[in-house]
Amino acid sequence: MIPEPADKTDEKEMDLSTPGQPESAPEAEMREPEQVTASPATPEATPAPDKPARKINWGGIFLDSALVLVLLGIIGGGAWFLNQELAVYRVPSPMELAQAEHLELCKQHEALQDQAYQADEQIHMRERLGRLEHQLADTRRQIEEINRSISSEHARVLAVQREIRQEDKTSRSVARSLLIGLPIGNAARTNGKVYQRAIIHRIENGRISLRTATGPVSFPLNQLVKENLPDMARYAFGLDDMVDMSDFEAAPGSPAPGKRRQGRLITPGPKAHPYGETSYEPAPAAPVVNTQAPPADSGLMPEDDGSWQAPQEALPIAE
Repeated sequence: MIPEPADKTDEKEMDLSTPGQPESAPEAEMREPEQVTASPATPEATPAPDKPARKINWGGIFLDSALVLVLLGIIGGGAWFLNQELAVYRVPSPMELAQAEHLELCKQHEALQDQAYQADEQIHMRERLGRLEHQLADTRRQIEEINRSISSEHARVLAVQREIRQEDKTSRSVARSLLIGLPIGNAARTNGKVYQRAIIHRIENGRISLRTATGPVSFPLNQLVKENLPDMARYAFGLDDMVDMSDFEAAPGSPAPGKRRQGRLITPGPKAHPYGETSYEPAPAAPVVNTQAPPADSGLMPEDDGSWQAPQEALPIAE
């Protein structure tokens, strides 16, 4: 505790009595500061002059800013370079090594899966190719069999065509030989002459001889008008055909068939009389019963139930 100071009058007296003696620290602290009164300014005092305004150096500011930006760029570039170099030369941690190894193993696993898928696809493709090759071989065999059957059918058709040609040739020669004595009705020539009730008498050396109502006549065969001749004569002269051979193939060693001649196919029908139809029909014959012949055995024995009775009508007996 700091003791209360004594009376101020006592302290002043004490200070005056001992002027050269220093005051003690507590006393100096307890001493109040003296009030100093400033004397008023005299009217004769002159005011201080104003300082001149300072100019702004914009060039220096821009230069300093540019230098700061350059310095910052150099510092950033150095930091980036150091970061890149540290990333290259930095020793990876075990966790990073494990992660890198895991990623590498995942990539190898995916590559192996892709190879396995490709191998499966190749296996399936080879199996499919094998099946297709078997199907192709079967198809080829079927085609060969079909070609052989077609060749055999073609040979058979050619043989049938040869037979038809030979039969047609033989039939025409027979028809030509049967023309002798054939009545052809009214025979006309290309010069306009018509011979009534003509009968073929001879055909030789390109000439035809006819017996007509006015007497025998002979002229070249090419002067005979063949439009109104009977079918047999037209067939013998080669104007009509019994079989359509326009689509027949050419026989081996023979020239190709030319244009089909303008004719018609002879359709078989009732034989027409050259001098008109007759209405004569023979009467049907009466049935004849032979009583001496044994009855035909039908193999079935009728049952004798007493219901059969002999017929009452007289039986027709041949005399």
